[in-house]
Amino acid sequence: MKSAFPVDQFIRRAAADAQLLPSHVALFMAIFHYSPEGGVGTVFQVSRSKLMQFSKIRANATYHKCLGESGASGLYRL
Repeated sequence: MKSAFPVDQFIRRAAADAQLLPSHVALFMAIFHYSPEGGVGTVFQVSRSKLMQFSKIRANATYHKCLGESGASGLYRL
């Protein structure tokens, strides 16, 4: 079972950041869903299409915008 710690920490940081949209949170949840059981720091591969489908993001531009902004703000490492 995956630890909820990364999710809890992300939600706290996201709640404090007024510029994050629900699409940012949905993308993070998709990344967490597809991450391996190894936990934080484990490198893994997942396709853009799977992340977009899970997070309900339809536009490639929105996906790349959310991924870039979340990574740049330090919410997670890419």
